[in-house]
Amino acid sequence: MTSITIEMEIALKTWILTFGMVLLVIGLILMSGSNIQQQSYKEQEIKREVEKWSISGNFTKGDNMTVAYRQGSDWHQPPFEPSTDYIPVNYKALYIEITDPNGNITEFEVILVLPYEESSLLTIFQINVTIDGGGLIFEENPKKIGGIVQYNGTYKIEIPSEWGIFPSQSPPSYLLLFKYVLVTKYPYTYLLPVGVPFGIVGLTISIWGIKSSKRKIRQDKKRSK
Repeated sequence: MTSITIEMEIALKTWILTFGMVLLVIGLILMSGSNIQQQSYKEQEIKREVEKWSISGNFTKGDNMTVAYRQGSDWHQPPFEPSTDYIPVNYKALYIEITDPNGNITEFEVILVLPYEESSLLTIFQINVTIDGGGLIFEENPKKIGGIVQYNGTYKIEIPSEWGIFPSQSPPSYLLLFKYVLVTKYPYTYLLPVGVPFGIVGLTISIWGIKSSKRKIRQDKKRSK
């Protein structure tokens, strides 16, 4: 066997070994990528009540509770409270009481306004906490009705019908009680069935290349004796 042929054989086996290692690395990268996690918060409905002034649900300490509603049929109708230095347009105040398992009340005041004169849909201008009963942890300037639950048990949410959104006669179209739960997703699991074949083929080629090189070395040693 000429030196040129030997060099070509060595170069080919080296290329095959390199190719196998590259496939193996790609397979390992793909397989490890399939385990990447993505975490996000998802709404989990606890309870829904239609045309009722109150709703209740069971919570565990640490739950992120939120109260949502759809306005009653006559909420957009006059009369409205006159504008103030802090509220530049006429408004209505919606009061929502949240009673914790210990009987303490946290009250939210929701300032509702009409975005334009012909509108029939009230929008939230501002949310204030007027009574802090200690059953929830909430932001200093709340962006929602609710907060982090401080006790295990049943929380009752109520819009006092006699003055909750005076002088409305109709209850909210619905009251919705939900919490945010942490959800873990694996968006790249499809990489696993792709990475496994790459890894197997790459490992097989690499082993074959290593064994072939060792066999060639042993043969060369025998010839030199």
